[in-house]
Amino acid sequence: MSEPVIPASTCRHMYLCCLLNGLVSCSKQHGLQFHQLIFKTVCQLNQQKMYINAQLVFIKMLVTWTACLRREMSEYKEFMEAVYSSLFNYLLFVWEHSTEVVRQSSREVYANLLAALKTSDQLRTQSLTTIMSYPWSRKGKYGFLMEYVNKRGVEDVLAHIDGNRSVISLLHKVICYIHQQQLANYISEFICCMMSADKKSNSYTCQEWIQRWLIPLVDAIKHQPDCHKNVSQNLLPKITKIWPETIVELLNWLSTDGVCEGPTVDIYLMLARRARTGGLLKEHLQQGDTWCGVLSQRLLHSALHSNNSERRLAAFALICESHKTTTPIADFEFTWVNEFIRDNSYHEEPSFRQQMLSHLKHFLYHVSEWTRKLSHGERQPATNFLRVLGTKQIQRLDSSSIANHRSVALDILTLISQIFPYGTFSDEPK
Repeated sequence: MSEPVIPASTCRHMYLCCLLNGLVSCSKQHGLQFHQLIFKTVCQLNQQKMYINAQLVFIKMLVTWTACLRREMSEYKEFMEAVYSSLFNYLLFVWEHSTEVVRQSSREVYANLLAALKTSDQLRTQSLTTIMSYPWSRKGKYGFLMEYVNKRGVEDVLAHIDGNRSVISLLHKVICYIHQQQLANYISEFICCMMSADKKSNSYTCQEWIQRWLIPLVDAIKHQPDCHKNVSQNLLPKITKIWPETIVELLNWLSTDGVCEGPTVDIYLMLARRARTGGLLKEHLQQGDTWCGVLSQRLLHSALHSNNSERRLAAFALICESHKTTTPIADFEFTWVNEFIRDNSYHEEPSFRQQMLSHLKHFLYHVSEWTRKLSHGERQPATNFLRVLGTKQIQRLDSSSIANHRSVALDILTLISQIFPYGTFSDEPK
């Protein structure tokens, strides 16, 4: 007599999926025969076209069931290889499902199967080869690779890139897609997953880590100028958490003469801004040409006067934003802010002027908070800065000025009046 199989043809898919989910969830101890019955029924369901509600219950059942297999069935090599082969094809079908729950659950199922396959290196290698054969524009590829890296490390993935296990080859392949908004977060998480796994399995020094990962990353970003926004918003915050000190050391390396040129300047500004707003820099430390411990005043001043408007704006943002609003402000910062406003208030692009005003607002609030507890004499640099800034804007209100110029001047004067109301710098009790 053949082993019993729950007939998929006699039940609606939803009910059958719920039944399987209940069986797997309620039973505390399962045997091989039980799992074989579940597997045969799962194979039947794999071949059926299910509506979304049934798919949700089915994939959640697979998460629960494969977690049981991970605990109980890892010694049954042949059975687990059959389960892995069957479910792997199904997972490749749903790894980019339109529903987030299905996509995330498919990753959990794959992670459980990888953990259950303790001795099947050949099957794991074949599945990795299949995953790597898909283009890097597929979102599901990154999630499955992250699960593989978490279980098996980075070397197998790097070996599939080229024979030299080259990190730079990998980064060049994925960074060229990070400008796509729908892929930016997936790529950022994948790169950071690779970095974290590599760091855990090897005892790198700070300099070795920079040479292995960060300098190749800078080189890859340098060749993709349209990716800077997504790198700044998605990738850099995650990298900063892995080994914060390396960001400061990388900035120090980029400040070296002859290294930071052309597109590398934009990367330098991105890293510096992230490091400063993240509290990684020594704000009070200023020696010679060095600001905040590692930043080059020469490079910043050059970027502020660059012909590239985005680079100028990035340098201005770096000066205006800080980790704490009570951080002391150097005299050259006041000078550079005034110079930037003077030279860029006439910019033709409305978006540029709006961003400039937004950064200036941050800086004015910084000035307000910093000077709150200073004496009258200590406030003098800030007072002079505001006097010069305000006077220049009043002069631009002349009727002969272009409307855009008068509009910017009025916006700046409004900011000053709102943040520094009358009597702000008075030493008399209010």
